[in-house]
Amino acid sequence: MNYTVIGDNVNLAARLYNVAKAGEIIISDYTYQEVKNFVVAEDREPVMVKGKKDPISIYNITDIKEGAEATVPVVEPAHA
Repeated sequence: MNYTVIGDNVNLAARLYNVAKAGEIIISDYTYQEVKNFVVAEDREPVMVKGKKDPISIYNITDIKEGAEATVPVVEPAHA
């Protein structure tokens, strides 16, 4: 089974990938709001990315919060 992902979210992910330096995990504000209780992240300067008229707020994940490993659900990949 093959999947293809297209659209705005994929484009944003590609732009953030290009912003990241070696060893960094750069995420958008939307993603940060979903994971902020589980990770330690540094607020970064917003960046302008192609296809967006406003700067994008970004964060660099630097660690997992102590005890968060036990509360994050693990999703196993589906096997075809």
